[in-house]
Amino acid sequence: RFALLSPETFAVISDWQHFAIREMVRMRDFREDPRWISERLRFKLTPKQVERAIAALLGVGLLARDEQG
Repeated sequence: RFALLSPETFAVISDWQHFAIREMVRMRDFREDPRWISERLRFKLTPKQVERAIAALLGVGLLARDEQG
């Protein structure tokens, strides 16, 4: 099945940092901590850049927070 992407979703998925962070969520020891994420990326991002990337992923629905304890 094919679906057209919104320009916002395309912008998010076409940027390496969003893809990397989205994949990191699958890590067993993942923490939603911008500094923690920043320290584990090979190509460095600042914690502020990580915060913006997470917000973008949440904004287009490519990430969702698990509100369970």
